[in-house]
Amino acid sequence: MKKALHLLFTLLFALLGGSLVLTVVALAYLGVAGAPLAVELAQRVLPAGQLQVAQARGGLFGPLHLEGLVFENDSARVELDRLDLDWRPSRLHLGQLRISKLDAGHLRLTLKPTPPAPAEPLLTQLPLRLRVDDARLARFELFHSNNPPGSEPLVVSAIEARFRWRKERIHIERLSASHALSGPLLASGELVLEPQALRFEPLQVSGPGVVVVQGRLGLMGSETHLGLGARRLRWPLTGPAQVEMPQLRLGLHGVLTETVRARIDLQGRLRAALPAEAQATALEVGLEASAQLAADQLQLDHLRLSGHGDQGGLSAQGRVQWAPALNIEAEARLEQLNPGLLF
Repeated sequence: MKKALHLLFTLLFALLGGSLVLTVVALAYLGVAGAPLAVELAQRVLPAGQLQVAQARGGLFGPLHLEGLVFENDSARVELDRLDLDWRPSRLHLGQLRISKLDAGHLRLTLKPTPPAPAEPLLTQLPLRLRVDDARLARFELFHSNNPPGSEPLVVSAIEARFRWRKERIHIERLSASHALSGPLLASGELVLEPQALRFEPLQVSGPGVVVVQGRLGLMGSETHLGLGARRLRWPLTGPAQVEMPQLRLGLHGVLTETVRARIDLQGRLRAALPAEAQATALEVGLEASAQLAADQLQLDHLRLSGHGDQGGLSAQGRVQWAPALNIEAEARLEQLNPGLLF
């Protein structure tokens, strides 16, 4: 009897040990050179035709290279021409996922019409701490499938990022991108994710000027309390400037989603941009305004443009309604205007 039990336990341990060895070998293979097999397994798990990959090289735990990736479901189609990914699994036991390199080429996202769905709270935390040392995307294009034929997509290029995400906080060390209307942009700062809001603590964006955003952006009907400070802004954002804004402060308080109801307070200075060869002195005015924003109209409670000294100013108030039809009501008053400014 003892010999039989000994033989039984020996066979059991052999089977378990063999399975463990096979498991370790399989994981090692997937980690080092198993990308093609992993892609094939993913294609079998997902609905037929939902995932396509033209070429896969490398392993899941080492440098991974994909080409011709297409993913499509009922709500969107994602097309990516190439992806190189390298990360460090050695820190997973410490609760950290570290991506040392993510280099992607041309990403095209096409959104499909979907029935309205109830809003869901934001994802505020990941199961692991995430650190991305170097992420790059050469070009991003956003399409809507219900747009008219020939419509231009939203295009953002030269996207680079370096950030850390721990619990509900995202620390952006560097985020840069370029758009045709703005030119190159560079952002840094800290975001705090809440179930119904984004909190900026603060976030700075540099490009054609410098903008600093601080406060809370409410989502899903929650309150917004944002402060924005800017300097050296200009219009248009690229090319020769027509208007310069040496300084600007904006406050935004209220609800911006669903039923729009917000108060806007604005203060700053505007200056007409003149060519370098111009002999005249640029006209500069102070700006103060307060308004009430709703889903169908903007109620301008107060607008004041004032010049230096005896240059006078302009005061105005009014209302602009855009639904159900466009309707504009306004009145303005000029005060102590210097006629010499007109000639």
